[in-house]
Amino acid sequence: MPPRKTRMLLSLSDGHGPSDNEGRGQTKFGLDRDRSESGGPLRGCESKHAPARSGSVEPSPKRESGSGGSQTDTPVAGCEHAFTHVLREREAAARRDAEHSTKPWTLHADQQTKNILADCPERNVSTATAAKYRREYDRLRADGLTALEKATTRNHHDLLRTASRYCMEADVRALRRQAERARRAEHIGQAQRLTVEAWKLAAEMDVQFLQPDRLTWKHKAQAMRDAGEVVVSKSKRDTRPPPPSLAVAALLTTGQHGTKLAERHAEQLALLALFGIRPSELLRGVAVSVATNPANGHLFITATIKGAKVNEQRGQAVRQLVVPVDNTSARGLAQTAQERGGAFVVKTTDADHRSLNRGLKASGLSCYSFRHAVASELKKQMAARPDTAQRAATFMGHTSTKSLMSYGRASHARGGRKFGAKADRSVKSAPVTYGQKAAARQARATTQRAAVRQVHAPTQAVVPRIPKPGSLSLLVPKPVLTIPRGPKPPGQR
Repeated sequence: MPPRKTRMLLSLSDGHGPSDNEGRGQTKFGLDRDRSESGGPLRGCESKHAPARSGSVEPSPKRESGSGGSQTDTPVAGCEHAFTHVLREREAAARRDAEHSTKPWTLHADQQTKNILADCPERNVSTATAAKYRREYDRLRADGLTALEKATTRNHHDLLRTASRYCMEADVRALRRQAERARRAEHIGQAQRLTVEAWKLAAEMDVQFLQPDRLTWKHKAQAMRDAGEVVVSKSKRDTRPPPPSLAVAALLTTGQHGTKLAERHAEQLALLALFGIRPSELLRGVAVSVATNPANGHLFITATIKGAKVNEQRGQAVRQLVVPVDNTSARGLAQTAQERGGAFVVKTTDADHRSLNRGLKASGLSCYSFRHAVASELKKQMAARPDTAQRAATFMGHTSTKSLMSYGRASHARGGRKFGAKADRSVKSAPVTYGQKAAARQARATTQRAAVRQVHAPTQAVVPRIPKPGSLSLLVPKPVLTIPRGPKPPGQR
């Protein structure tokens, strides 16, 4: 990759000095877009957000030819000072509106900011998650890269993209609140500067994450493949963890410490292999109990789980999962429960989670690998019986059958396992099998074709029908002629 070169960008003609967010360089991934009005669609290029950055990166010969570069310099469509052009177009639109309204152009720029924020509802995340997002975002600012440029895998890109968008939204709202406080204190100059900074950051967020033709990891991965580079994938969907009967064996590959790790994490690993719960749910504590099925006298294990990814729209707050005692891990949990009076609670700490992940890493696995393995078994059952989709989604802690499509692969399933689940929230049904998806696509295509035919159908004038004589339902009475008479004689009046 050629060395980075920096140069000063032209400042916007806003009457203020260059702000921290003004000096930005060209992006390595972009498509030409423009937005000429405050609320209109934008066409531009992705930009880099680095508050302390005042230069841009010169295009490399590979980027100009579109042949691709290194993993951090892979082009999709290079453009010169793209984000600066986007800002100038939006500023021109705001100034045109200001000429008609005789108000400062920054008020119209702030309206653009509000239009962008209207598409970004505030998200409630935990303090730990917000701190994690801020750390990732600060690293991107320090490196002077966007989430797409820094990402090395798809999962890495998803994390950086979510962190960048969350922090940008929070910063834009904070800048607008500061501007409002300055305006109330009659510090007009400071209020305008803060408004402009919020406007610039919101425009960049709009270009990177909100536009329908934005660049994603798919574009970067395709460019890397075209350049002959290997796209690294660290997805846990392709991992093949052992079955529950041999789950503890995954820790024995760590050498002399394997036995100690197996003894330390046997219960946690059994829960992961049997129920496919999230590691964060294991941190909250899982209540395990054992009971006997009155129908056949066989033992079964019930795990009561407090959901981790839960809000108003998604997730199961509490769910009860049931599996039969038919393997080594289940028998171990059942024996432990019977020794402790029929029920006990398994709780872990962050240190336990890190230790277990390090032990599994030697086998190419992680705690999430077992969740994907359980999902693979559920997907294979859904392929044979689509009516089990809602129960499978409940078992995974979802409120839609569509969410399960992101986990596991039916081809990796071993079969023969039984699952039961119960939760408070109902599950929304979505096409999950190949036949259901094909039928849904066919229905959508039929609806679209019918709508197109209706729009393009020739308009035929409706000619009123003239009834034939005598075909009227009501007969018209014939007129009766009366002979007029003269005046009556005086004696007859």
